[in-house]
Amino acid sequence: MRIELMDITMSFQDQPAVDKLNAVMESGDLVALLGPSGCGKSTTLFMLAGLYKPTGGQIRFDGQPVNHVEPEHRQIGMVFQNYALYPHMTVLQNILFPLKMKKMPKREALERARHMAELVRIGHLLDRKPGQLSGGQQQRVAIARALVKEPKLLLLDEPLSNLDARLRLEMREEIRRIQREIGITTVFVTHDQEEALSIADRILLMDQGKLQQYAAPLDIYRTPANRFIAEFIGMPRINLLSGSYDTDSRSLRVEGASAPLPMDLAEHHFREGQRISLGIRPEDCSITEPGEGNLSGEITYIELAGKDCWIRVSSGDHVIRLIAPSDTAIRQGDRVGITLNASKLHLFDAESGVRLGLRSGEAAGT
Repeated sequence: MRIELMDITMSFQDQPAVDKLNAVMESGDLVALLGPSGCGKSTTLFMLAGLYKPTGGQIRFDGQPVNHVEPEHRQIGMVFQNYALYPHMTVLQNILFPLKMKKMPKREALERARHMAELVRIGHLLDRKPGQLSGGQQQRVAIARALVKEPKLLLLDEPLSNLDARLRLEMREEIRRIQREIGITTVFVTHDQEEALSIADRILLMDQGKLQQYAAPLDIYRTPANRFIAEFIGMPRINLLSGSYDTDSRSLRVEGASAPLPMDLAEHHFREGQRISLGIRPEDCSITEPGEGNLSGEITYIELAGKDCWIRVSSGDHVIRLIAPSDTAIRQGDRVGITLNASKLHLFDAESGVRLGLRSGEAAGT
């Protein structure tokens, strides 16, 4: 199913929860709705489901307007955060329930339910009740029940938030596998950026009801369209420094840096005297000897994270986050130099936060 969101607005008491959202979700894609709490991602999902009716704009499924189509007629399957299984029914009965409501012949319904149970790998649990299942197993039952109707669109509302870290990792891989095997268009809400980056074909990133960027995960990470996205995506968080561009020397002057950074960027990207927010990811900074590199400072924090360690360095008014191999010979309190990889810089207008030097296809909504 191909989904078009055209100037979609949803307001509550004249306050827009979603504000003129435009996006196209291609058939067979897995799209993550991502953003901070209250950004409008769940409201968007509920509009796709028909639980909310937009106060403006139009939603189209395969070219047909569905604004006023009731949920039961939208050919959707939905999985909620709390699974919503019937505790007095067995796994098989839970999966069969939507088919029973459709009054499908019993033999056909049983065959389809068992096939779906095998697809989600719970075929051996059909006689158990939800209370006898783990969280991951209950999630699989909920997915099987949503898919047994053979919907054209699968909607997932933070489906993994109730699971522990290990199960979340396992289930997000399973959701991707199931989605690919069936080829169903899938939209899922998540606040977990790692989840979105790892399994989505495209991420629709929102803030305060507005679309910030809609693109492939790697594109959002590598070319964030504005400073908010750069700060929101990535762990540890991106470093943001203050600077300005010198059009005469074609170099970037960074506050606190020992020398300007040469930048091969066209002058028309900048205004005279324009203030710049410079972003650089922790993995694009490296530790050097004191007095070397672009910045210098004192190590204030070291956290072991498997093969890497996460480091914070206090450098003047800035706190610089870095990632280094865990066997790096450093200690808290050491004075170090920091080298910034100039080819990996992200530049944003200090006032508007908009990315500078965008190439075609990098802007929000593309």
